[in-house]
Amino acid sequence: MNLAYFLFLSITVMLTSFIIKSLVVLVKFKLLRDERLEYTSNKNIDEMYDLMNAKEEILIRHHK
Repeated sequence: MNLAYFLFLSITVMLTSFIIKSLVVLVKFKLLRDERLEYTSNKNIDEMYDLMNAKEEILIRHHK
């Protein structure tokens, strides 16, 4: 009786820790992915802004 209870308890603890570790890994992966997507979108916005400034500069020089 005591041994069966101990085995059941240890298996439950191992499964619970495995599930928690898996969830932590998934959350870290999602956060890294979101951060990478945000970085690339900000980078694209900066590039578009630079292109707009360059076009504006070319137009100003052309009309002088």
